[in-house]
Amino acid sequence: MDPRMDSGLMPVDDPDPNAPPRPPPFDAQTPLTAEEISWVLDRALAAEMDWHSGRFMANTIHTLEYVHHLADMSYSYPIPQSEADKRIRPKELIPTVLRPCVIGLLKTCDLVWRQFSQPSYLYDGEDYHSEKFDVSLCETVQTPRVIEMLDSAESWLLASPGQCYFASKVVQTGTQFELELPNRDMLLLRVQLRRSILRAFAQQADASGAGQATCFRDARLLLDAILAIPAPAEPEPTSPARSAFDPAVSRRLVVVTPLKPLPLSSQQEAWATLRGILDCMVTLFDVAGRGTAIEWMMLLLLQARSVPPRTAIVRSMTVTVIRSRSAKWIMELPFMQAAYVPLDSLALLTSSYDQNPYENTILAVGQPRLPITDIESRLQEVLEHFFLTLNQNRPRARRNFAKVLFAWHKIEEDMAKVLAPIRNSLSHMQSVVRITQRAPLVIHFLRFTIIVEYILSGFELDLYTPSEFPFIYWYTTGICGSLITTLEELKKLEHSNDYRFAPPVSSPDNPGTTQQDRMAWIDSQVMWYEALRGMCMARFVALVPLVDTPSLFPQLDLERQRMNVHKRFEWTVPPPHEKTDLTDMARPDWDAYVMNVARLQAKKAEDLRTRQMNLLSSAKETLINLRGRAGASSATGLCEGLWVDSCTSLIRSCTKALRMYRPRASTVEATDDDAADDGWAHPWFPDIDIQEQ
Repeated sequence: MDPRMDSGLMPVDDPDPNAPPRPPPFDAQTPLTAEEISWVLDRALAAEMDWHSGRFMANTIHTLEYVHHLADMSYSYPIPQSEADKRIRPKELIPTVLRPCVIGLLKTCDLVWRQFSQPSYLYDGEDYHSEKFDVSLCETVQTPRVIEMLDSAESWLLASPGQCYFASKVVQTGTQFELELPNRDMLLLRVQLRRSILRAFAQQADASGAGQATCFRDARLLLDAILAIPAPAEPEPTSPARSAFDPAVSRRLVVVTPLKPLPLSSQQEAWATLRGILDCMVTLFDVAGRGTAIEWMMLLLLQARSVPPRTAIVRSMTVTVIRSRSAKWIMELPFMQAAYVPLDSLALLTSSYDQNPYENTILAVGQPRLPITDIESRLQEVLEHFFLTLNQNRPRARRNFAKVLFAWHKIEEDMAKVLAPIRNSLSHMQSVVRITQRAPLVIHFLRFTIIVEYILSGFELDLYTPSEFPFIYWYTTGICGSLITTLEELKKLEHSNDYRFAPPVSSPDNPGTTQQDRMAWIDSQVMWYEALRGMCMARFVALVPLVDTPSLFPQLDLERQRMNVHKRFEWTVPPPHEKTDLTDMARPDWDAYVMNVARLQAKKAEDLRTRQMNLLSSAKETLINLRGRAGASSATGLCEGLWVDSCTSLIRSCTKALRMYRPRASTVEATDDDAADDGWAHPWFPDIDIQEQ
């Protein structure tokens, strides 16, 4: 035969003597030890976590052979067992313990699959893969029945007198009967973990979330207990547990396109993914049960920026909980809880004004008056879109943000037009004047918050070239400055006399926000955007000497850069069919950018370095103070960990930049958690590849 036709097939009767021993052929009834079953369940959980991370079922949970042989996992094991085998690997472990755990795994995946099938702003093939490859996920088995099977497995392991198979091997200790089974506790914890996860996903997600929060919290405690004891040892190469997984199982499944066999994630990565899901779920249902709208916004913003990103099931459950809330709760964010603008008062003021024909002469002849209810309806729509879009994957969220930015601008303009005549006619009522001034400011703040997310997410997705970095950082500096000004105006317009317009006592679905908490939140937001502005300005100052040079790839002249900026910021230009009279403060000013670049390029390099260090030092100090304000003062009382992590990552970025600008002999004060690692870079402030000239 031509050697080129050799396919590399190794005949069965002529094995390679240097190859490692092969595991025996898979047999679903082969007895396993408790430690081997624990190892199989751990690797099955790793497969489940890989599916949550976006892989196909054929590369994850379907690689577990027991999934395809549930009917074979019975008590009828034909080979007699010795006394030693009966104690170490009793044949009852397979049908009594392993089979319920496999069914529990499949049922959990079925419940997650059903959650994905609901309208949740997530997309099949983009956020998750729903293809089952004609393999059952135990859809017809009721969840209570699966939980009952897991309860029986737990009881068998605990070995009560009526359920113990080996009566002679039961040792009585007081009122507790225990089976002399090695590594029993290791296996028992994994059975209990699967039951807790199944119970958590089986409950209906709602606005309160009390029951699910308890189940996810119990699962987290069990995970801690599992990690606190030694992990099961790797089975021997000849162990039957080795044959429990077939990475190339797609060859036996109904697939549209061939799938490459992929190795499962390491067990440490699987535990980390599960820990992230449980932590996010506990936080979600804590906020759902007792969080204000501001706390919801802070939670979603922090989770959207988190690295690694949230899994699809967390985002899907978040959307379900948000949609279970009332429409009034959505409107509480920009009005009552952010700036204390009672909706009932706005409607009452506009209604009273419309009934006074004399006051209406303030409007120009023929100019239609837009009712406040129409503005509130549009505002509710874009607010719900804002909350839900934060749960999409970052590329899609960025696109959707750009689509609605002009709608936010029109709402701000229409709100100002409606309230301006009322403010003029009731100028003697200072409370009314302040309320009518605060409403457009909050809309402006929310729109610019979305713009910051839109701009900075471009760095996370590597959408900008190094030659665009200077303008992007300069533009972000201006946006942050506008946000700071808006927040300071809101704080100035806050007055205790305005509380006479307060609505009735808030309900559990709509927890209220005190004036003190609101002021503390505004202060925290001002500090946040001041730190972000300082870091962006420091990066801009560092890049100014490289503008219009070959050091930043690709080298473009200023005219070409201006054209690129115009194309990137098309969302600031009104559509042809829309008309607006309010100047969009988010529209980039290219001439101002060129003037700033020229002014800074005329300065000495030492002066620029000093300014960078001052900006970064100030930003770092502000972030350290912000990190200590985790809790009610920053509306992060239910997501303190996310807030601390967000501040810490930016502190590390400041520390890394300061070490680059300062002489090596000097030191930068840093703690263990904010020390900059070599090779690490914050997604918003990536390392720049400087081209050699």
